[in-house]
Amino acid sequence: MVSCFCLCSCFFEDSNNAPSNSPAKKLAYSVKVSSQSGALRCSVFVKIENWPEAEPVVFQLPPYYPDNPRMPVPGVVSSRIHIEDAKGQSLSSTPTTAPFNQGGGVWITLPSSATTVSYEIDLDPADSTRFGVPIPGLKHGVQLLDGALLFILPAMGNSLSSHWRNPISLSLNWHIPGGNRLMGDSVLNLACNYQLMFYRGVLNPSSSLEFQVGNHQVTVYTTEAVDTLDLQGLAQRMNRWIPLVESHFSSLPWKHLWIGSNINSVYGGLEGIGGYWFGTPYGSHAEVHLHEFTHSIVGVLLGEYDDAWFKEGVTEYFGLVMAVQDGFYTDTVEVRSYLQNLHDSVPSVIQYALSDEVLRDRFYHDVDTDYVERPPQDFYSLLYGKGAEAAMQIDAWLLQNSAGKHDLFEAVRTLYNAGAPAFTRQQLNGVLQNLSGQRADTLLQSLCDKPGPYTVVQLQRAFSTLRTYDRFHASSYTGVMAKRTAVSKSGFRKIPEKI
Repeated sequence: MVSCFCLCSCFFEDSNNAPSNSPAKKLAYSVKVSSQSGALRCSVFVKIENWPEAEPVVFQLPPYYPDNPRMPVPGVVSSRIHIEDAKGQSLSSTPTTAPFNQGGGVWITLPSSATTVSYEIDLDPADSTRFGVPIPGLKHGVQLLDGALLFILPAMGNSLSSHWRNPISLSLNWHIPGGNRLMGDSVLNLACNYQLMFYRGVLNPSSSLEFQVGNHQVTVYTTEAVDTLDLQGLAQRMNRWIPLVESHFSSLPWKHLWIGSNINSVYGGLEGIGGYWFGTPYGSHAEVHLHEFTHSIVGVLLGEYDDAWFKEGVTEYFGLVMAVQDGFYTDTVEVRSYLQNLHDSVPSVIQYALSDEVLRDRFYHDVDTDYVERPPQDFYSLLYGKGAEAAMQIDAWLLQNSAGKHDLFEAVRTLYNAGAPAFTRQQLNGVLQNLSGQRADTLLQSLCDKPGPYTVVQLQRAFSTLRTYDRFHASSYTGVMAKRTAVSKSGFRKIPEKI
């Protein structure tokens, strides 16, 4: 791994497509929660600490983000934005045309003398006491804090992926009034807009439990009005799952992990910075938790510029592999059938390539007032199903061409250790080539850049290779496992990862 990383880090330095890892832009976000007549309210302050003089400061005021469930809540509107200069004088913004067609929202340009932007948040028009995500089933007074709904974003590129992923120094500080409990880090330093979007926090959970796993302080909590989650049992499972994830990647970079549940079961899990949310019915569902832990690296801390499938496809595959290693699935029935599904009748699979840029904006659709997503077209089968099959084939290709010495986990570790918040196709190709000793560009083009299902022969060959290299095996330390108690009998993988 060390020698391969040295080769790949040199490749990263020579790439002309990757942005600099030393951002010249720096913003400080400060969130103040106040109590007014017993009701909690939220104010956001954004300080412009560093910005190139010749470049205007442009912000997106999104109603929601395409890479998140599109909640039935109002977005931040320009009439509620307050701008000041260094002397405290009020300024006005200018409406601006979006630099790209995806993502929606309103875009504004700040005057060159602007130093601070502030606004108040009220995400539930039916209840002025609420600023958190108003999901049904929460205990009264609980506030779900979702970065995708709370924060305006600085414009960072001419595409949705560069807007999300280009490096920028962002700090986030929470100021919480006494008598309230925050589940989530109160101080964070972030490397791109995407990481700010995926802040996951909760104020005043119904119950919580804190314990130690390795080098991590872990807090598990529930937000539901009627507490049905077994926190002690969840803590025991975390003592398996966290070491299993870290054995494949490296130590998760947060000293404290915050993992919380909600009774609303229309989602399996929602990834985040320093933790995640999950649906209470999936408290013992290993794949959901291993999937969300994987997203800490694949998705949140490490993204891509050119391969829209990578976040969900690779995470789906890794979650399945580790769920087998945890003893939750076997590879003979559940996983084999899932990773050898042709998806040959799914319109999105037939029409779109995995790397198609339009998928970023078309994956999620509006959640209705019952908090159920009813998309007109099935993109889950494309990004999760076919995406996992692409990841499987890349993993098998690496194992076979390196005689079992290198795999897709190592490729992700190498990309992550390069230190940038995202990678290009050229960089992905370089890492795969360094690990395998073979050209990888034609492999990626055939798997990711063409619409249509894979063939039976392709999928069977890849799965057979994985079994040859013992990809699916139960970990020795896991002991007695909770075997598939939460899996639907009507079929495998019926759980949507998100709302």
